[in-house]
Amino acid sequence: MRGVPVKMNPKMAEPMPLENGSPTDHNPPAAPETPSFDVTMLESALRAGEVVTLDTTKTALRLIFDPTATPISDEPRILILKRGVDLALETRDAETALLLAHAMDADPALDDQLWGWMVQRIGIEPDAVYAFVRARLASELSERWLPRLHAAANTSLQVATADGDWMTVLNWLKLIGREPAAYGLSETFARGVSMAQPRAHSEPDLATALIMITAKRNQAVLEALLDDSALLDALPDDNLRAALIDLEGEAVALLGVYGADLFLVALVLATRRRHPAMVTPAAIEQVWTLMHAPDAQTTNANVVHVGGDYAPTMLIDAWIDDGADWLATDTLSTLLRLSLSNREDHRFHRLIHRLKVRGDVVVMAGEALFHAGRSVNDVLALISQMVANGDIPAQGAVDLFAALLRAWEWNKTTVLMMAQLARAIQYHPELTVEADVLWHMVEIAADAKEDLIARVAVRRLSLVLEAQEDEALFVERVGRLHAKTAWNSGARTLLISWWRGFVRAQNGGRLIRLEKALDGKKELEDLRAIATTVLSVRRLIGKRTLEQFAAAVGETFDMLQAFSAAFDPSAKHGSPFDALTVRTELDARADELSPHARTILANNLKELATLVATLGDNRSKPGLVRRNDDLDRALMGGEQEPGSAVDVLKWLSGYLSGAQSDNDAAEV
Repeated sequence: MRGVPVKMNPKMAEPMPLENGSPTDHNPPAAPETPSFDVTMLESALRAGEVVTLDTTKTALRLIFDPTATPISDEPRILILKRGVDLALETRDAETALLLAHAMDADPALDDQLWGWMVQRIGIEPDAVYAFVRARLASELSERWLPRLHAAANTSLQVATADGDWMTVLNWLKLIGREPAAYGLSETFARGVSMAQPRAHSEPDLATALIMITAKRNQAVLEALLDDSALLDALPDDNLRAALIDLEGEAVALLGVYGADLFLVALVLATRRRHPAMVTPAAIEQVWTLMHAPDAQTTNANVVHVGGDYAPTMLIDAWIDDGADWLATDTLSTLLRLSLSNREDHRFHRLIHRLKVRGDVVVMAGEALFHAGRSVNDVLALISQMVANGDIPAQGAVDLFAALLRAWEWNKTTVLMMAQLARAIQYHPELTVEADVLWHMVEIAADAKEDLIARVAVRRLSLVLEAQEDEALFVERVGRLHAKTAWNSGARTLLISWWRGFVRAQNGGRLIRLEKALDGKKELEDLRAIATTVLSVRRLIGKRTLEQFAAAVGETFDMLQAFSAAFDPSAKHGSPFDALTVRTELDARADELSPHARTILANNLKELATLVATLGDNRSKPGLVRRNDDLDRALMGGEQEPGSAVDVLKWLSGYLSGAQSDNDAAEV
């Protein structure tokens, strides 16, 4: 069938240039000076069927349309016009088409005549008529010519479909699909696809081509094809078929083989049905790249034509708004990371808000924050915003700080985050933080001389240490903390204060073990002194109450005072002791003691004498600088550390009498 576009003229693929002027010119090109020639000879040649060249024909047409030229009679005029139409259709020459079309616009009668000739040929050469009309519309849009373009396009599709050449049908669909929207060919395109659709059930390549072209040109038509199970079953590519039917193909592979449009279509289908198999981290990365392409309409590789629900932006937002319940964790983490890496924090917060019901939201947020390459200040602001939005609790923020500090390997640049963590756990005692985090905080604080971090970490670590039952390990860790707080008086005071409270809360057995473990560790002598002192005070008071202790001290004093009054020598009489008299007095009362009690009394008197002598020997002696009275006042005032039991008696007297200041007591 002559004129069926089995082998389309390449000029039909793009708007056709004119030989003398641009396709956008609104007026026909200016006619050159018309050479003189014999119209009679031209008429004879046309009647005889001789070859008349395109240039000669165009010269004749200009003569006919030139109002200043001598009019040509009807018969040769009709022959020339007919030859002009034939050549315009046969050669697809845009200049000839525009000469004729603009003349038709100016003369309704001529328009009826010439268009009537073209209508006669539209059934056998619809592509030629289409090219003629399209050349006219490329020059200037005209509502009168649009129905003619539609008629030519529809007829061309019908002829191609009837002929059975699906490649020609496809070429026509590609051409129509690329035409400007102002041409109004969307219905024609849809009709053409519908006409080719039954053939696609048995033509696998056509099935693939129809899906590809509709994805690029008309998403409404694409939806109809995606509902055609017979067409989808005919697809030759197993991966494409699996992606569009089972939603389990390799989406990224589709991108390489079929381009961005089908890749996006497959992912949209999976998203609509909440099927996660194809929505992988790699797919997310590719969609994000397409969304941020410098110019998606001009980039050669992976050009995006689809729009609406299939647009990359719409797909990303669909995953963010509806993916929390069905997308895999690694996919969601990828979305979070990409949002942060591209500084689209609004998307990050939207997704976090939907993930807040999940138990792993802190883990995912931490991974995204770490891998996004944002500054510590940015990360702190993002975490603060998450807490303010109610997307993570305060404990979640602490867990995030800890996870990020570990991931950053406690780099010194993260001191700001450590300080934020310190403030959080300082003001919220109910928040928990793991011991390794606290130890690192102590280490970094010591290096960076960060007072707040040190004090908060020491306070929390002391509570952790209390749960350690192994004395050797406990002492090792206390020693470590002791060493790391030497630089900071505030942190050291906290540690000593905690230690005093801790050892006072221990039973005697634990205290003895601790004292033994501390023995020989000179660097921990201050801690051992506290433990030893607690033991000493307990030995002194025993199980007595202070009232009972006071009574015992009173009895002891009375007894020692009685011994002193009875037997200490005086300045006048010396030592008043007669051995026979003492024996006689005691023997007279011998029945008041049993033999056993008598033995005990004898031993106690001997030991008491030895103890009194020892107490006297161990007491602090006055020196050249400090006299005895000055020494006693210093001990009672708390200015002198006791060096013996006798000194302790004096020190305790000063403390209980209120002679000492409250400075030492404030440290407890």
